[in-house]
Amino acid sequence: MFSISIVMLGLSAALLGTWVERSGPRKAMLVAALCWGTGFVVGSAGIASGQLWLLYLGYGVIGGIGLGIGYISPVSTLIKWFPDRPGLATGMAIRASAAAR
Repeated sequence: MFSISIVMLGLSAALLGTWVERSGPRKAMLVAALCWGTGFVVGSAGIASGQLWLLYLGYGVIGGIGLGIGYISPVSTLIKWFPDRPGLATGMAIRASAAAR
């Protein structure tokens, strides 16, 4: 299920990146939080009912979409804030999030 989540993170970031640019980071982060939370609820329903496909759908697909949108929102904002060094800004942000884990 983690592999599905990571694949959906990449796909949703690639496919919904233009939507994030048009709608702005606040709306995108709200949608990301709703997807991520819904994914956990659906996944926990799958665990409670013993249905593996619900766990894959919830945590893998829906939660992964939320992770992708939630990942691209701050990255695209940082690129706008630091147009002279976009790679440095996004690299530092990604490094900070990896260090926090």
